[in-house]
Amino acid sequence: MITSNNPIKFLLPVILIVLSLSAAGRSRPDSPVPGPDENIGKEIITVDSWAVSFENIASKESLQPETVWQNVTIPGTFRLNDTEPSSIKYIWLRGRFIIDKNPGDFYGISLGRIYHSDAVFINSVLVGYKSSKDFFELHHPRNYTVNPGIIRQGINEVLIRVGIFSDQYGGLSNTVHIMGRSAFEDQLAMDNFKYFLAPFGILTLYLGFAVLLFLLFYYNRVERKLIYCSIGLFFYLILILIIFFPYQSPLFSTPLEMQLSIQISVLKIIIPIFIIVLIFIIQSQYRFNLARYNRMAIIFFSIMTTLIIINSVVFFNPLRAVFTITLLLIVIITGISYLVFMTYKLSSLQDDRIKVRMIAAMLFMAAVTIIREGTSYITGAETYGFFAVFTSPVIITIFLMLFVKDYLNRKIEMALLYDKLKISSKPGAGPDDDRPAITESSEEKLKRVIAFIEENYTCDISREGLAAAVDLNPNYMSRLFMTYTGQKINDYINELRIKQTIEKIEKGDMLILDIALEAGFESMSTFNRAFKKIIGTTPSEYKKAH
Repeated sequence: MITSNNPIKFLLPVILIVLSLSAAGRSRPDSPVPGPDENIGKEIITVDSWAVSFENIASKESLQPETVWQNVTIPGTFRLNDTEPSSIKYIWLRGRFIIDKNPGDFYGISLGRIYHSDAVFINSVLVGYKSSKDFFELHHPRNYTVNPGIIRQGINEVLIRVGIFSDQYGGLSNTVHIMGRSAFEDQLAMDNFKYFLAPFGILTLYLGFAVLLFLLFYYNRVERKLIYCSIGLFFYLILILIIFFPYQSPLFSTPLEMQLSIQISVLKIIIPIFIIVLIFIIQSQYRFNLARYNRMAIIFFSIMTTLIIINSVVFFNPLRAVFTITLLLIVIITGISYLVFMTYKLSSLQDDRIKVRMIAAMLFMAAVTIIREGTSYITGAETYGFFAVFTSPVIITIFLMLFVKDYLNRKIEMALLYDKLKISSKPGAGPDDDRPAITESSEEKLKRVIAFIEENYTCDISREGLAAAVDLNPNYMSRLFMTYTGQKINDYINELRIKQTIEKIEKGDMLILDIALEAGFESMSTFNRAFKKIIGTTPSEYKKAH
């Protein structure tokens, strides 16, 4: 029964919080036009003339004058196909920049994200590095301060040792800049917001959402969409943790290679898992389950996920990267095709066109996310996972709007039904009439109540709602109903529901859980008890016997 203190009423302000958070990262106040003095510290020079050496050398001192350098464009990523699996090999990048003003005006170097480890030298002096001890900052941009005296007037050289893990793409994902202090600090603030504050805010919000939806499902077992969306939120939580907050326990000294293997394996299987969760979220919105198709889809995506995992741990497979890309392409094409087919099929059963459009919008965003993330992995773009994280508030908001819309529609529908029952009832025994005898007036009201129940027994009918609609005391009405029908109100409703479920169980086209929820039962346990009480056996046993 839906009551006035149901926690769902808190979802509306929470949705506003989601929208505010997702908009925060995109809204920046316009900066005023700087005056002459305000340009101090805002100097920015781009490092260019890049070249790459693929010699696997760990030390700068080991680079020889005869080292072969090839011109290359930065930003750029590289894949070392001959790399031994689960190990890091090195490439070297060399760039140059020219200083024609006071070298002391420059404060730091901003390199963006570098995968997977790095050591940065300016004019042969080490200015910064990230190693396995800095695993927490694996996906964070590299920004290093440069001590006075290292940068000089004229031509300066930047040398970067990039450690690339296994057969993954590695390299620089942004343009390299030499910056004045003010510009460098602005860059640090922006990176801190984009790669820490915003993800942490989304992480915290989704954790609260997941717990809230799980509790709502616990108290309202009919709404399976709650548990599916809760699972989807936990999926996003794992994704955010892996990308922005990879964690190494101080109790264990896990090598960087093992950490990266685990992280990359999880990222590879995110797309098929996301598709499976999305299938059940969309079907729960339509309150219909394509059981036969779902079984085939789940088996297929489970097999593909297993193949991706197996392929990830076949250490000496030279075609591992090709197999992974092929499997992901199959998953993406098949997944989007099934989602479109499923939505089209279910939309034909739905009269609410607004709801259909909202679900279509959610599916569109999800499809764009799947294609974007799959393309990022296949092409080696090191933004893999970022698009999914920062566009997720849109998908989550659409889902919450759909849920609140359904909740309000059901509440209004039940109110109208009760009003209709109340209008059609004749005046008679009031709330204070406690006589057990059935009068002509009370019999007329009972007939109206029974007719109402038989038309709406799949809805969330409450004793209090029925009594209020016919102007009777709930306890008094229950006694009258028992005298008139020989059954309690709940037993009468359950019997109607069970009669509806028997035919569907015999057909075997739907899951028993779906049949129970569609008939109006709030959980499998309630359905099993009612079914056994009326039929004398459990639904599963009845299905096997027929």
